[in-house]
Amino acid sequence: MMWTEPTAHAECYPIGGYEFASELDPQPHTAPGVGCSCGIYAWHQPQGEFAIVDVRGVSGIVTLWGTLQAYADGVRAEYARVEALGVYSLWTKAKKELVTEIAASLGADVVDHDRLSEVSRDYGQPVPAELLPAEVTQPRRRFRFRLSRGASV
Repeated sequence: MMWTEPTAHAECYPIGGYEFASELDPQPHTAPGVGCSCGIYAWHQPQGEFAIVDVRGVSGIVTLWGTLQAYADGVRAEYARVEALGVYSLWTKAKKELVTEIAASLGADVVDHDRLSEVSRDYGQPVPAELLPAEVTQPRRRFRFRLSRGASV
């Protein structure tokens, strides 16, 4: 997902853009839908390793609300707002400046990458543990196929 505004609203789009093609998902619905993969995804805890390894990666803190689907390792939400972006101390000066500029454009704070978990409670509370399933579960993934002339699925 590309964040262009401080707040994002998830919508479910049919597979292929034409019709809802699932028996579990026969009708349009508010994201995140049960049995669907729509919604805005967020982890309960920062998954910061990718931000250290992948030059395109940035970890941050979001506030979620609306309809929520909670899983052992994360949440899918109807709405999300960027609260803070993490800056890793070993990034280049250029990347630190770029992330700082993006945070400013979103009205978000900049936090040291290693302090994201600690600082996250300043922005709200996590989903209570008693509301989370004991094992890691994932929503059904929706696959999109682009067919070329003469191809079949």
